[in-house]
Amino acid sequence: MMPSDSVLTPRRRDVLLGLLALSLLSMPIVVGSLGLDEMVHTYERAEVSTDQGNVWLDGHSNIRTDAISDEIACSDGTAPYADNIRMCAFERYLAESDEDDRFDAGFKTGNPDWMSPAWGTPAYQYVWVNGTIYETTFAFGDEDDGGYHPVYLELEETDPEAALEDVSLDLEADRDEIPSAVVEAIEDGETQTHGEVDVPETTIRTDDGTYYRVGGTAQMRPSNFREIVTWLGRYAAPLAGLLLAGLLSRQIDVTYVGD
Repeated sequence: MMPSDSVLTPRRRDVLLGLLALSLLSMPIVVGSLGLDEMVHTYERAEVSTDQGNVWLDGHSNIRTDAISDEIACSDGTAPYADNIRMCAFERYLAESDEDDRFDAGFKTGNPDWMSPAWGTPAYQYVWVNGTIYETTFAFGDEDDGGYHPVYLELEETDPEAALEDVSLDLEADRDEIPSAVVEAIEDGETQTHGEVDVPETTIRTDDGTYYRVGGTAQMRPSNFREIVTWLGRYAAPLAGLLLAGLLSRQIDVTYVGD
């Protein structure tokens, strides 16, 4: 009777063992790509409300930020003790100044109807001062003898709902700009990820018109099981692969055929 083709011959065995050795040697790459040893981050949503000219986060939220949006300066509710104390103090000064005490920007324009690109793009569009939302604007003085108008920096009180809509991302229309973990936090209330997520630093509007700010609430070490798997994949597996490759190399017969 002829031997079956399914018999594991020594050559087939060595090929399988060689593939196993390569798999073990590549385990550190596989484990690294899975991020099993990364910190577990928890992200939650906080509803943003508006009322009587004010904007604020849900006071029961645990997210590690008080800022409504990076485009609403001093919106962490602690001005003038915010991260940028000088900026918030300056904006508060503008809000409290009257027309006779306006802040001169230090330059002039010959056409007050045209916003020169040289004026640059402001770092933020709105500012929160004393519970009121203002829009950053320019004002122009009377024309001087040379035909130029002095430029002043001012704040104009604005509707908080309109400002919030202006700075917010739309959950559906802007989904490509919103990480999937942030979408999950908005839809489910919270989510966990292995590794940190680049959360948008502004509010996100849902289909029903609700505004949310997403932020991190906690981070913890990976589970013992994940740490063990990571250690095995990073150290034990490649060591076993090297040993197996060494055993296989001893079984290779080199035959020299001369003339």
